[in-house]
Amino acid sequence: MAYLALYRKYRPQTFDDIMGQDHVTRTLQNAIRRNRVAHAYLFCGPRGTAKTTTARVLAKAMNCEHGPTPDPCDECDACIRIRDGHSLDVVEIDAASNRGIDDIKLLREQVGRASAQERTKFYIIDEVHQLSADAFQALLKTLEEPPPNVLFVLATTETHRVPKTIVSRCQRFDFRRGTMKDLTDRLRYVVDAEGMTADPEALTAIARASAGGWRDALSLLEQMAAYSPETVDLAAVNAVLGSVEESALSELADALAERDAATLFRIIERLVAEGKEPRLLLSSVGAYLRDLLWAQSGAGDAAQLSPEAATRCREQAERMPPGLLMGALEAINRAESQMRWVSDHRLLLELTLLRIASGHPVETPAAPPSAPAPVTPSARNPEPPTKAEAPRAKTPRSAPATAPPPLAEEEPSASAPAAPVREASAPVEPDSEPEEEFAHPDESVEGGLEELWERVLGRLKPKVRGLLRGATPLGISGKMFRVGFRYKAHIELLNQKENKREAEAALQEVFGQPLLVKGEEWSGAAPPKESGPSADQATASDKLTDSTSRAAPKDGGAPRPSPGGKAAKPADDDFITEQEFADLFHAEKIEGDD
Repeated sequence: MAYLALYRKYRPQTFDDIMGQDHVTRTLQNAIRRNRVAHAYLFCGPRGTAKTTTARVLAKAMNCEHGPTPDPCDECDACIRIRDGHSLDVVEIDAASNRGIDDIKLLREQVGRASAQERTKFYIIDEVHQLSADAFQALLKTLEEPPPNVLFVLATTETHRVPKTIVSRCQRFDFRRGTMKDLTDRLRYVVDAEGMTADPEALTAIARASAGGWRDALSLLEQMAAYSPETVDLAAVNAVLGSVEESALSELADALAERDAATLFRIIERLVAEGKEPRLLLSSVGAYLRDLLWAQSGAGDAAQLSPEAATRCREQAERMPPGLLMGALEAINRAESQMRWVSDHRLLLELTLLRIASGHPVETPAAPPSAPAPVTPSARNPEPPTKAEAPRAKTPRSAPATAPPPLAEEEPSASAPAAPVREASAPVEPDSEPEEEFAHPDESVEGGLEELWERVLGRLKPKVRGLLRGATPLGISGKMFRVGFRYKAHIELLNQKENKREAEAALQEVFGQPLLVKGEEWSGAAPPKESGPSADQATASDKLTDSTSRAAPKDGGAPRPSPGGKAAKPADDDFITEQEFADLFHAEKIEGDD
């Protein structure tokens, strides 16, 4: 017999064998007992959480010769056929390869035919979110009113891409990731069944690396057994996965606590020289500091740490300065979200850890962000602003967010006009708002936001694609797809009717549901602007906008020089060049005038 992978060899064959999904198995068993099995189910959840396995067990339970029964025997002919994949009436369809309307039409023709071998016909559609919009529409009627002997099970890792009309016709079950304890117990069971030898620390590391996926855990165990046939130990796991040893993480944490930047750089250099990836190193440091935070708060048992590891983490956490762990975790979380936008991951790793060691992430303001900073009497303007000076008291649109706060008066003078006082507290510009946490997709979803954004760009015409090529997808908030631009003029172009309609049509085609596109100003990982410029200065974005409009006159002549006497220079970044933007902006104005 050909060799079977561990995750196939130890695939659960009954409801009792399925671990970590009691809320699903119990509901299905009770439905079978009470003869209340629905005609369609929707199984949602991350990869490797037994969605397809549960669908097969349900098919066996409904077609077992002793049933329908909540406990299939797994020995009769029907159970054996379904287990081996030979049943003619249990059809598994890969929606990624059969996603068109013609495939659904063929399915509708087959549904009406009588079953060939089993009592109930099962159609298991895996990755159902891959179906096209027309295919979903063609499936609606059949899914809502199938023949009495037909049952549908739809499985997906991206529930948000399944239309609501499909979800409303199914009973939805959300599968959960496995806990560390359940995964470790399952790995120990497989190790004993295979006659292997493995250290408990190695099994814990494998369970942690699998991120809650049962299939991933067994695949990693099989890989470790091939690397170290005699025994699977922690050294073998670190060598195969490229993970960081706990001793090195402990040294890094001590260097952060002691503000020792030199030791910090030496440890990073040593780990990178050993082949550790900066991104994985940053994630490992964050996970270790999180364990220290849990141990410091007395919740080491909740973090599923061993007693020895909990004691060691608690002793090390007691040496940490107050607030260091929370500030460090926030800085690491921000850096991990920026990793996808920068090319030099090691530089970002070093800067992040250096900021933590220098104490910047743990600095707390003395007053709430909305309260003005205190000023000395000498810095206060002794004379109240006059009406003539009121217009200059307004903060210009191009003023940076780090401009000094307005001066507070202790006692407003009776002769002082009220309007200038209100003008002094200029509204906060968008740049000064706290950084938002964008709704990035779950890591378990196959295909991230960048891949989906590339699909959207591929469906656009060249003119709109050139505009959005330099944009940054920020995430999805409700029905709004947020796109970040560096310059305000790009947002104005996106808001034009034709460009916006084409972008939203491409979004609906890719995501399978209508989404509105919204342009926002976003600087990304760019360095902060200098603080304290005068009100007459303009930011770089406004200067580029002004120079762009001057560089593209409406009559098509030569670019006019800027007020300083020099011609506008093209932008030196990864967005479209100034000349391309000028041509695009000029073309849009001509179309608008026509």
